[in-house]
Amino acid sequence: MTFKMNRLRTALFLLGCLFLFSAYAEDTGSSGAQAGGGQGSGQAGGQDTTGGAAGGQGQGMAGGGQAAAAPAAPVVLPGAYGSAPISVTPGEGRFAKPPYSFTLTLQQGYDSNVFTTEKNQVSSLENTGQLAFQMQGASPRTIFTLDSTAGLSYFWNRPGKSEDYNGNISLLFFHRITSRMNISATVSVGYLSQPNFAAMNASTNQQAGNYILANSRLNLSYQWSAKVQTNTSYSINSTLYQEKKQQTSNIIENTFGNEFRFLLNPRTSLVAEGRLTLDSYPKMPTGDSTTLYGLLGADYVLSSRLSATARGGLQYRTYSTPGSSGGGSSSQSQSSPYAETTMTYIYGHQSNFQWTNRFGLDSSNVASQKVTSFRTGVNFNHVLTAKTTLTLGLNYNIQNTQTGSTPSFGEIVTVPPIFGPISIPGSTTVQYQINSVLGLQYMLTPKFSLTASYIFTDVISAVQFNSSYTRNQIFFGGTYTF
Repeated sequence: MTFKMNRLRTALFLLGCLFLFSAYAEDTGSSGAQAGGGQGSGQAGGQDTTGGAAGGQGQGMAGGGQAAAAPAAPVVLPGAYGSAPISVTPGEGRFAKPPYSFTLTLQQGYDSNVFTTEKNQVSSLENTGQLAFQMQGASPRTIFTLDSTAGLSYFWNRPGKSEDYNGNISLLFFHRITSRMNISATVSVGYLSQPNFAAMNASTNQQAGNYILANSRLNLSYQWSAKVQTNTSYSINSTLYQEKKQQTSNIIENTFGNEFRFLLNPRTSLVAEGRLTLDSYPKMPTGDSTTLYGLLGADYVLSSRLSATARGGLQYRTYSTPGSSGGGSSSQSQSSPYAETTMTYIYGHQSNFQWTNRFGLDSSNVASQKVTSFRTGVNFNHVLTAKTTLTLGLNYNIQNTQTGSTPSFGEIVTVPPIFGPISIPGSTTVQYQINSVLGLQYMLTPKFSLTASYIFTDVISAVQFNSSYTRNQIFFGGTYTF
């Protein structure tokens, strides 16, 4: 086993040296390109397996190549529920690049807590490699992007399984059917081994093992008049665990929604929205539920650089569980206020800031548990110089789990403190999840860049089976595009 591990380490080291040498040799003497950036206005990302900030669909890095024919104006697609709309500009950003490209990333890293445990923490050096494929195209009526990745992480000192495999595929599609009607779709499917603090229902603890996280939305928009528009949508989201002991948490969510929009003035649209969500737990059908949303809100566009959305209203959830006798059934219900906001600000060339917030019910496969959460995410992309780009991702979540009957007024935690677990005996526990990613990219040549990132994760919990932990990760490496 030791001989096998030494061979693998040597092979990874030699591959990394060859990668750096060949990438620099090919482009030595070439002029530098402008730094990329151009993250779109997708949801603020959490941790990915290579130490980067996992963002939404974006415009990607500006590069050479012939721009594709495309509509003149930017196109805004609805994001997944609770995330920011996705804005793309044909002819700019990734649409100014060749139709497709491949990217190879190799990194050397360090992980202070590979098992994400509170006690007896194990640290390890880590090698990661990721191959990515990107494709995009635009015409006067159709826009699409495709991103896929496949990666491997190797831990030098992790007892048991030393390797983690991961992959992801994301698709964005927009088609203008008529001058009044258009259809759009966003799809993201990932095979993950690491926590993800940006997505609903995703694992926040490594001990849960590998899992598949899928999110997709199909949207049909129709402009009835100059001021009235409707958006009808269908979304399916799922989290499926590989470990058998975790499969009772497998969930499939089907959401149907409809928006009625009224253009109050050129900058403001008023919105009334209804949603219906069907939660299904294949391994624990007693957790199946139906959730209704009634929301009011507005979309505001201050300028071509600054836009914001807001929704607020109520959630009402009903569980149907088998009855205690006679084969009947009994229903349990939960309700909660619901709010979501997004803001996107493009303050410079390829530099932008994005902020998303959500408060409401989280999914729970136990009818006697009411889980509410507040989630806030920030994604910051700043071009420092023509060759240097700084990125920052931050996710802060507060999850409140209430068990049993509703506590008395004095026991309800209305404004929990920022840090520190709370446990009210027999009623409520609170968990805090903090994940931040700081990244730096320096372009040596138009095709080769150096990367560095630091990830900090802190989970503070009073729940015994979901223990607290702190984790620090550092990565250094390079990225070559061909």
